[in-house]
Amino acid sequence: MSPEQKALSTCGLPGTMAGGCPHKAASGAGALSVAACASEKPDTTTEAGAAACCDQAVALAAQTAAQAGAAPADDGTLSRAAAAVCRAQGATIPSVLEALSSPEANPDALPFFVCDLNVVRERLALWRRELPDVVPHYAIKCCPDPRLMQTLADLGASFDCASISEIRSVLALGVAPERIIYANPTKPASHIRQSAAVGVDLMTFDNAEELRKMHDALPISLADLGASFDCASISEIRSVLALGVAPERIIYANPTKPASHIRQSAAVGVDLMTFDNAEELRKMRQEHPGVRAVLRILADDSKSVCAFGRKFGAHPHTTRALLARAQALGVRVVGVSFHVGSGCFDPESFADAVRRVGRVFAEAAALGMPQLELVDIGGGFPGVDNVDGAPFHEVAAALRPELARFPPGLELVDIGGGFPGVDNVDGAPFHEVAAALRPELARFPPGVRFIGEPGRFFAAPAFSLAVNVTSRRRIPAVPGSDEGADDAAATTAALTTGLAAADSGAAYDFEAIAEAAREARRAAGIATPSPGGASPTGSTEFVVGPPVLSFPADDNTDVQPGDQFMYYVNDGVYGSFNCIQFDHARVIPAVLRRSGEPCLGTFDQAALSHALDAISSAADNSQADTRSVTPEGEVDGDLLHTCSVWGPTCDSIDLIVPETRLPRLSIGDWLAFRNMGAYTLTAASEFNGFAKASVFYIPLREE
Repeated sequence: MSPEQKALSTCGLPGTMAGGCPHKAASGAGALSVAACASEKPDTTTEAGAAACCDQAVALAAQTAAQAGAAPADDGTLSRAAAAVCRAQGATIPSVLEALSSPEANPDALPFFVCDLNVVRERLALWRRELPDVVPHYAIKCCPDPRLMQTLADLGASFDCASISEIRSVLALGVAPERIIYANPTKPASHIRQSAAVGVDLMTFDNAEELRKMHDALPISLADLGASFDCASISEIRSVLALGVAPERIIYANPTKPASHIRQSAAVGVDLMTFDNAEELRKMRQEHPGVRAVLRILADDSKSVCAFGRKFGAHPHTTRALLARAQALGVRVVGVSFHVGSGCFDPESFADAVRRVGRVFAEAAALGMPQLELVDIGGGFPGVDNVDGAPFHEVAAALRPELARFPPGLELVDIGGGFPGVDNVDGAPFHEVAAALRPELARFPPGVRFIGEPGRFFAAPAFSLAVNVTSRRRIPAVPGSDEGADDAAATTAALTTGLAAADSGAAYDFEAIAEAAREARRAAGIATPSPGGASPTGSTEFVVGPPVLSFPADDNTDVQPGDQFMYYVNDGVYGSFNCIQFDHARVIPAVLRRSGEPCLGTFDQAALSHALDAISSAADNSQADTRSVTPEGEVDGDLLHTCSVWGPTCDSIDLIVPETRLPRLSIGDWLAFRNMGAYTLTAASEFNGFAKASVFYIPLREE
């Protein structure tokens, strides 16, 4: 690492997409222009210079925000605190979360991420230990965080890009093009040409049209199959090339590419592309006659969180005909790819897919085609172990024997993504996935080169998110009812269901929703007041028009065990929690700070899960002694209340956690969410004007 890189690594502020000052990558109201930051940038080759750079960036951010007519999200207090806290010896994600959630460090209670770059290094070491024969290509679509990417680049990792923009961003890190694969089977010809122009020529395809397009757009052939990046568009290709990655290290892995993207990829030297149908093959041939095509086949993705088979992949009944079509067009097919779906925790899915690849190899040999030399095993590798599936080491163990079956001389096999990112979440951990893969990979002959496309595997466990409780609503238990908690839960569930049903419909049926709410209240014994009238509890609110949950005024007095709460926090599904909508993520809150005091060690996810297990056991065993566990449960003497967690926007779909149990929280308290690096930052928006959460980094420690 250069002296400048080392100095910058001590800064806790957000990183850069193009090197140099870490503040160039800022966005939103407080964004800095590259020119403004670079014009008077202090000498960052020293720690003092890096700190000065941080202070200058804070001032510039405030100035830029003022010029834009917006208030800066951070007046500098949080950023300066983060720079110091993250550099502290022995800093960890929990310690930084607690420090930066204090009112002294974060007076405006802004949401923030903490990323520990040491976790990224540890995950890469784990991969290399469990799957030493598979070169990981980080799928940057999962989390294109500049500091995360730079760390992986400095550690010698390769990259999977889906567009020329992603390719350029990787190239800007100083990564050679041969460490990039353009893994998008549907690439615009222009992206293919642009990829080729920057030296990225390893691409995927899964249909004949894509194959033809790649061939026509890239009138060059690969001299070397040492790909490192999987890209899905010309934009991703460019981002990788911008890092200095050679085009031959990129595969354009998109089976449905625009013709213009294929031409652009060819222009930048990227000629390895995927296809999965005859139309794509024809298009690739027309746009890039020299394309090196990769046939994307259909894999069993039924065990994945996000399945891709509905959209991509050649059916086994069509692969022989597609190979023959490519042969007739003069398009050279160099390999086969597949993707078992994102977040796959079933090792056998990977092994089965590799066996399907073997059948395609046999079909190619029967047609007299030159020996195929590449197998792309796609993505889908779990980023977290024990999260609804097999851990990575089991996937790897299942793959190894299957990969060993392939003939000598095979240069590269891409085993894709979908590897678990976090262990111990209802699934097999990574080491089990790897264990399942290894015997399958061992079936391939010596000389075969394997690559993978893990994304969440690296990103998920490195990031944690802290959010502040900005509002609270109490739902009181029904007076005089022994089943108050259940009744209140029924009320909340009915009303929440009404909201969700309304959101999924073409239009709100306000009368139906209001009637459903009244019925839920009647069932729970809560009277619904007439318009303008008062309820028995003194509230003058009532349900009418758009769905509204209305209960008596809230305070901290007379809270009963059966009372429920709705908490509103300052980040939601339009921001960092978009993973709930787009990636089917299940997030679990832990209490970070309560009544001003840090309590992550008391109300962490493990402690809360233990309490909830005790509640479930008590409910399942009517003879159990439940004196120490109330109907709502408790942790360390604090009652746990059923609650829901909502985002800050005006949209009723902004629901983060539909139901969980937490100790009673107050406005100003903090929640923390672990394993938040995958598909969170990459698609976050500022809907309703809520700024995106900042990211602060724990730098790499000396080894």
